[in-house]
Amino acid sequence: MATKAELTSGSASAATEHTEEPQLAELVTQEAGLSTEIELKVIRNDLVHYTYTYKGNQVPTQKVQIVLQSKQAEQYCLGVAKLQKKDETELKKVRDRWQIGTTWRFKAITLLNEKQAYIHTSCRIAIDLRKSQAQALLQSTSFPQTPVPTVTIADVLQLTQMQRFDLMAIVAKVLDERKSGAGMHIADVRLVDGSKDNDSNTTEYASLPLTLFFKDAAEFALFKQYVGKTPLLFMCLAGSRKDGKISVITLKDQSWRQEAAGPKADGMAEEAARMCGDDAALRDVAALQTFTAAPAVDYSSPMATLTACHLVDPMCGTSASLLGEDSEHLYQLNHVYVTLPTKEASIKTKDDRLFTRLDVWDATKKITVAFRSKAMLQLASLQNDQDKEYEQLLATDELRHPLLVSLRLLLQSKPEKPEQEATATEHSQTQSDNRLSAVVVEVEPCTFTDIPDDSVDAIHGLFAGSAQTSERLAAVPLDKLKPSPFYNMLADGKPVEKALTLLRFTQRSNGKQHAHGFRIITERTQDATAGAATELTKENCYATVALCTVEKVPDFSAAKDATVMAVISKVVAPSKPLQHTADLYIEAMEPVEKDDIASSMGMMRKLQQISKVQSADPDTSCEIAWQQRKCRRLLRYPTIS
Repeated sequence: MATKAELTSGSASAATEHTEEPQLAELVTQEAGLSTEIELKVIRNDLVHYTYTYKGNQVPTQKVQIVLQSKQAEQYCLGVAKLQKKDETELKKVRDRWQIGTTWRFKAITLLNEKQAYIHTSCRIAIDLRKSQAQALLQSTSFPQTPVPTVTIADVLQLTQMQRFDLMAIVAKVLDERKSGAGMHIADVRLVDGSKDNDSNTTEYASLPLTLFFKDAAEFALFKQYVGKTPLLFMCLAGSRKDGKISVITLKDQSWRQEAAGPKADGMAEEAARMCGDDAALRDVAALQTFTAAPAVDYSSPMATLTACHLVDPMCGTSASLLGEDSEHLYQLNHVYVTLPTKEASIKTKDDRLFTRLDVWDATKKITVAFRSKAMLQLASLQNDQDKEYEQLLATDELRHPLLVSLRLLLQSKPEKPEQEATATEHSQTQSDNRLSAVVVEVEPCTFTDIPDDSVDAIHGLFAGSAQTSERLAAVPLDKLKPSPFYNMLADGKPVEKALTLLRFTQRSNGKQHAHGFRIITERTQDATAGAATELTKENCYATVALCTVEKVPDFSAAKDATVMAVISKVVAPSKPLQHTADLYIEAMEPVEKDDIASSMGMMRKLQQISKVQSADPDTSCEIAWQQRKCRRLLRYPTIS
């Protein structure tokens, strides 16, 4: 059993024993590393996102960061491999090599010149995983179950500047608990470890208030089982002193906790009742950061600036053009097409919230922006608490999006983060100046009665006549679509990747199964916006082709005389030239009810008119996104004379 002295000892307890074998704590210089051979075990493996400053700009990058445990519980360090030549695939291979639980013999060790303030391990060194020699070994039982941090709560009083560190402590009590707007559980706790301020004769135990974050109620419930009895490891905390006050916080995506083990943990557990009881005398060594829950922001009610993808591309825009002198601006995009996420796409943050990046298309451009959880669920016609249902629908290929939506896009400027402190957050998005984020916060499906007015003509007229990208969604009549040897198609003589159309099927669809799905063909398809044809000719008929999974066969099948709105992704020469002008490959399709056919035709004709805007008044045009007209509600356009 650990003695009281062992339980309360501070950093001095990590004094290196003098043995014939070199120890990790002795590797304090490059010379020592090059002359040392030592066995280490991987106990943590992370991919860390951070930024560094280059020529005045913040450059995002990544690194593999592992925690290496020696055979002495109090001696452990970092191992680091940084991204090279922007090769993320190679970095993943490096990470895969250093699997948790593997044991290695290191020799000819090279140390990285990392700032000690950012190293949380007891041995404040970082081994260069690329330049050091390491040989994989068979598993060994001689390593401790968990590391034993050497910092105590009383030691925190010695902080003079920012420093990361680890701690072994017991949660004496939960002070407060709450939920964030995103559903994350938050708890303020008080930690104790039996240490006392050595500069006084106090009988009070040093204690540390700390705010912890939990991804859901189940994780928080499991954590509460440890309160008042079980020592835990709190790894990669950040402590600092400002204006004479000390604060300690966790770091997003880098801090973690686990149950402690070993003699020191056993001794601390035996003292738990004394340290955590109601009559225990505790004195906080740091101030708890005040937390005020931010009210949920309503992004659907305020006015939003009407815009087009061309104007708000976050990869090309600047703070001046997108925000003016403000730190954020709310924009609205109407009648845009949002692609579905793939099964392989990342759709969640590390704290288990829905969050992804999707392509948004309109007649001017395709842009890629982030979608917060609420917007993702709105696209899928789900409620705010149906995250699991969303994941299930995606996994089973049953996730659907409306063909056209209205959305609100929040553009924000973010302050630059210090080197190595920047981590991936919900709102992070690499931009031209690395200081802009673009997140879709509200979505509502468009109806066929939502017809654009002249205000959108004015927006599109700002950049009419300028060079157009082929990465856009053009609304065009079918007779304006032509095959191209270079592009997916030509729309009115210009290259485009996608076309928005209104189709009328004169025949029912026919499907043919192949190895991994279905090929669905519909013959004699016409342009629903062209008016009723007196007869079917090859000049006014097209064949449509859709390749899809079994689950999506109903999405691309239509009955005779049905009308649908469809996104065309490719136009080719007709397989039946005597019957059709061209074959159209359909990417997405949405049926139109009979009562909505007239209004859908009106909407489509207006969208076609918008797509071919060719001129603007240079005296009144201003291609500054935040200076355009305002929308009162989703789906609506500004009213102008």
